[in-house]
Amino acid sequence: PGFRVQASAFHYDILGLVQLVNRADDGRLQYENLGATRARGLEAEVQWKRSSFGLRASGNVQEVEDDGAAGLAVNAPKWLAKLAATKSFKADLSAGLDVEYVGARKTPKDTSAPGYWLTNLTLSRPVTGSHRWGFVAGVRNLFDQAYFDPADQEARADLFPLPGRALSRRAGG
Repeated sequence: PGFRVQASAFHYDILGLVQLVNRADDGRLQYENLGATRARGLEAEVQWKRSSFGLRASGNVQEVEDDGAAGLAVNAPKWLAKLAATKSFKADLSAGLDVEYVGARKTPKDTSAPGYWLTNLTLSRPVTGSHRWGFVAGVRNLFDQAYFDPADQEARADLFPLPGRALSRRAGG
């Protein structure tokens, strides 16, 4: 049982990022180490656990600037958040529900990919007598939310749709 709070501030200057550029001699696309990015922000997490129940909330606010794009970086959300709850039951069965938020992001064509919320559900059970082996089943994007990522700069589309509801199952360690 316990309560934990954690927070941090960050600042990064990254140089020599790979960028896709038009060659001056023939106009063809080529990758070169030209990019520079600056990121700064705050992140925090709160976690609470009591016997068979746990809650965790985390969030991040950031500003990422791309020198090559004259402003905010592509596919870098200002806001990220996650809220997760876990519950253990008898017979070693546990369930988890989490909700995550990804804020709006700039696209290479200088438009915006909208922010989105996703809800995920997971059930797990270890194999009796084993701490390493178990079964896991889950549903990602429980409510079948439509959401998108920015496309590459060479793609015709500005946004790519991401998968809808997905079921998963796994057995192993």
